[in-house]
Amino acid sequence: MTRLFIALKTLFLLLTLTASAKASELRLVTLTPALTESVQAFGRGDWIVGTDQASDAGLAIVGDYQRINVEAILALNPTHVLSWEDSTPPDLAEKLKAFGISLWISKTRTLDQIADGMAELGRLLNVPDDRAQSFAADIQALSSEYRGKRRLTTVWLLWDRPLMVVAGRGYQADALRLCGADNPYEALPMAAATVSPESLVESGAELLIASDPAWLGDYSAWKNLTAVQQKQWFTPNSDTLSKPGMGLVSGIRSLCDAIDRVRTRL
Repeated sequence: MTRLFIALKTLFLLLTLTASAKASELRLVTLTPALTESVQAFGRGDWIVGTDQASDAGLAIVGDYQRINVEAILALNPTHVLSWEDSTPPDLAEKLKAFGISLWISKTRTLDQIADGMAELGRLLNVPDDRAQSFAADIQALSSEYRGKRRLTTVWLLWDRPLMVVAGRGYQADALRLCGADNPYEALPMAAATVSPESLVESGAELLIASDPAWLGDYSAWKNLTAVQQKQWFTPNSDTLSKPGMGLVSGIRSLCDAIDRVRTRL
């Protein structure tokens, strides 16, 4: 154990002994914008003492998606660090445990995992059950609303060069299914896939979803697609559909509404 590590541990213990926060309150460091916003949505934003750079919450910054500064976390004397499974350094839990800090990891690969995680986060934050379970209830309500409606062939573009689309796995693929969309790339066993422009022409897309409206200028060459002929495309709010937290429900609702508007025209 390095001298710096020992010094930090000593400092942490002193801070713990002199902390004046109520026992019922937590001191949180959030490492993704989705978790920062979810904690705020649960009414516990005042418990957050530090965040990742992308959260832009006006609090102490402890790192970004590439690097987490453990020393900066320790200096904030948190009780819990909230992280996302795909960006959590493998040794972070062990480092935090040495200082008595709990690491809570959010699993976000499917809508079911996100719903379970929001309920678990609600319990951690000691918020009423109805608020913690609202995500799952809202998702179930949307699923019921769009179940049985005409399927709409939909391609969701994530990038233009190279051409990248939502494939068959991940919460965005789940959102397409929930809204009654048929994804031509459903069989690809990943969350996002790079495909050829020719495959898009052959997809039969009736609706194109583009994360950036500037990409739509490229589609004039694909004039045989119904989506292009009828000018049926949708540019989602990137924040609500790219952050797997409490705000995701509003993004999925807007996605379902866009699909339904096109559905009624055909």
